[in-house]
Amino acid sequence: MTLLGSQIPLEAGSQQLPMVELLIPGFAIISNAISQIFSGQLSGCTQILCLFVLVALSKPYLFQLRDWFLEFFQWTIHIRPYEETYNMVQGWILSHKSDRTARSVLVTMGARQNNEDSFNAYSKKPLSYLPWEGVFYFWYKKNLLMYRTTHTDLGFRIEEKVSISCISRSPSILKDFMSECHRQYLKTLRNKTIIYKNQGNNWKIDATVDTRPLSTVILNECLKETVVQDLTKFLDPETRRWYSDRRIPYKRGYLFYGPPGTGKTSFSVSIAGELDMNIYIFSIPNIDDRNLKDLFASLPERCIALLEDIDVIGAASPQHSNPSEPDNNRDIRSSPGGVSLSSVLNTLDGVSSQVNRIFILTTNHLHKLDKAIIRPGRVDMKAEFELASKSIAKAMFTYMLGGQENVDTEEQSEAFAGRVPDSKFSPAEIMNYLQRYRKAPAGAVENCGKWVDNLLQEKRMNK
Repeated sequence: MTLLGSQIPLEAGSQQLPMVELLIPGFAIISNAISQIFSGQLSGCTQILCLFVLVALSKPYLFQLRDWFLEFFQWTIHIRPYEETYNMVQGWILSHKSDRTARSVLVTMGARQNNEDSFNAYSKKPLSYLPWEGVFYFWYKKNLLMYRTTHTDLGFRIEEKVSISCISRSPSILKDFMSECHRQYLKTLRNKTIIYKNQGNNWKIDATVDTRPLSTVILNECLKETVVQDLTKFLDPETRRWYSDRRIPYKRGYLFYGPPGTGKTSFSVSIAGELDMNIYIFSIPNIDDRNLKDLFASLPERCIALLEDIDVIGAASPQHSNPSEPDNNRDIRSSPGGVSLSSVLNTLDGVSSQVNRIFILTTNHLHKLDKAIIRPGRVDMKAEFELASKSIAKAMFTYMLGGQENVDTEEQSEAFAGRVPDSKFSPAEIMNYLQRYRKAPAGAVENCGKWVDNLLQEKRMNK
């Protein structure tokens, strides 16, 4: 019995097969069928049937050929969604409108950079569109690149995976593409400070703000100058060599303490901008021990780590703690979020905290802090942020309402400072009041007395 005129019997399994038949099973049948199709020996219907059979038989080999080709000629880069490279690539894709061929997009509330379809600074809750599950293609320097995004359900969260591929003999085109994305990204961040906040055990960009000059942060000039000089000296290359030669961990810790609204966080963000660093803010109430360790381990080498409201860990006040007690015996106290005191201490002392990093701890209640947190080696400098003095009130008036035509700023600022009680109000409270009169400085002076009385009464009622 033969098929399509083939001279190879179907029972030939017991006979010796040609070498090509061993390498490619069915080769003889396929080649014979092809020869008969092109010789015209078969009817039209039989030819169509044979073509379907040929496609079915050839499919595994075609896929194998494709896999071999991609294995040797396709290059792929993978991008983690929680890393800064993800934002870098997304920025390039959106700015060059390369995502227009995407058949699957994710729509969210909130404007995205360079997304003209959604961006409107004055629009209420604008829509944003981002490439989502699927594949789309775009051209870069006459090379066709493939952007692929997939999502894996891990049970407790959905993990996004992004990759970019191209057919080439070397990965140089992908490296060029990433370099261009990097240059554009850095250009958009010029004179910007990126503020990161933790989301679980990952860092996420919370805001990108204009770098705030230190001169715009109205504080005690002596305090400001002392902290900035200490930081500048620490970051000097000669200082780093000194630390390295003596095998001393190269890190610096600061404790900013004082009442709410006295500028602790604002000053920290301003310092980051002055030093051209990004700032990573830990939300202590929302962190557990494992997340804290992972977050510290994923910090970049050169950054400012800000641990706000460190007192919420729940450490005992000095009068209730034993100074001679070892740090590792104080591990039962924890914040509402689950992070323990011992975890914070171990993290601050650990290897992940010893590489070119600046740590700033803030608290509104210095007396609530355990002495273990603020001992030398963990905190190298303490800075007290006080309520506004009359000189601070005058400086704030001048900065916020000065420079207007036909206005004697010096006289008005003196009058305003004279009506503000010394060390009773925070700079944030004074700023909030002055913002109401940004175009009427005389009104700020005239109504100052009433505002002071009302605020003092409110404070007495809240005690």
